[in-house]
Amino acid sequence: IRLKKCAKLQDEYEKITKMYSKQQHSSLKDFLSHQFETKLMQYQHGCRMQVTTYNELLSVDEIEEIGKQLNFESDHVISCIIQEFDTQFEFSRKIREAFQMSRDSKTLLIVQCDSGHLDSDLIACAKYRVDDIREEQFHEIQDSGSENDIQPF
Repeated sequence: IRLKKCAKLQDEYEKITKMYSKQQHSSLKDFLSHQFETKLMQYQHGCRMQVTTYNELLSVDEIEEIGKQLNFESDHVISCIIQEFDTQFEFSRKIREAFQMSRDSKTLLIVQCDSGHLDSDLIACAKYRVDDIREEQFHEIQDSGSENDIQPF
């Protein structure tokens, strides 16, 4: 590759090499599996990952399959599409329900956005709300004194 031989582009070459040879790109399931296996201890109180793709939204069957392959109980795999909600309040309620569920068992929450390239502000708002609600839930658990019962979000 020519990038490798050009001093100015060495950093770019290293980024591209890492992106396409070391990261998990074959499927969402492989990516999530890799993240959970290699970084589980870092995520002891849950994690949020953002994946950008130009594929179609995941179907219900695909989401169920991902949950099975990652060993999540079927009723602890929750999915929603941002555009389904008319208000921020409705979206927040759905996210809170998911985090409440995660107190009992590990839970996988998948929030999807159709045409994300057109709705970057909507994605940013959703990301902020998920982070904010996650933080609220974590503090509620800490304040209740049952921190040992926290399951990964």
